[in-house]
Amino acid sequence: MKNDHQINNGRRKRFERTFQILKLVAGGVIVLSSFAAPNVATLLPLIFPKQKGSTYPRPSDISRSLIALKKRGFVKLERSPSGAALRLTPRGEKLYNHLFLNNYILPKPKKWDGCWRIVIFDINEKNKRVRELIRQRLCSLGFTRLQDSVWLYPYDCEEVVELLKTAHRVRYDVHYLLVKKMAQDSKWRKHFSLDSIAK
Repeated sequence: MKNDHQINNGRRKRFERTFQILKLVAGGVIVLSSFAAPNVATLLPLIFPKQKGSTYPRPSDISRSLIALKKRGFVKLERSPSGAALRLTPRGEKLYNHLFLNNYILPKPKKWDGCWRIVIFDINEKNKRVRELIRQRLCSLGFTRLQDSVWLYPYDCEEVVELLKTAHRVRYDVHYLLVKKMAQDSKWRKHFSLDSIAK
């Protein structure tokens, strides 16, 4: 019988495999003929970067994942004169955006450019759940709260803000501002350890 650690490890591997496959489908990389053995073996290092202590998934596991994603309506098969390929469905795009955001890591340059990034949003009360999800995600990404709907970060983060807007369908309710000067910002420079970083 498997213990809790083995079960959780198995779930984590399936989660990572699903994310990597959806990422490839989103990028238009998966052409079905390329996943026929033995070609799939040569693609594994590109699809699943190997980490210390890990192994590549078996081609049969990838095939099962693709079949499961198709059955659940996350991907669909499209045929064209150049061959058959998999594409994300609207449901698949929603899942991909969710997984991508959960795996997103904001880059931290060695030098700060002296500009503040401010995210503000005004989301209707009927979308309270979405509002809380955005707050939680900004917090987990390293933003700091100025007010409930005003969040601060020192480095470029426009891409992830766009992803949040798209994933939660609040494109016109969330705004990204680039501010060159902010009064009394010494508290925030200290918070982000910016005084030791040369511009």
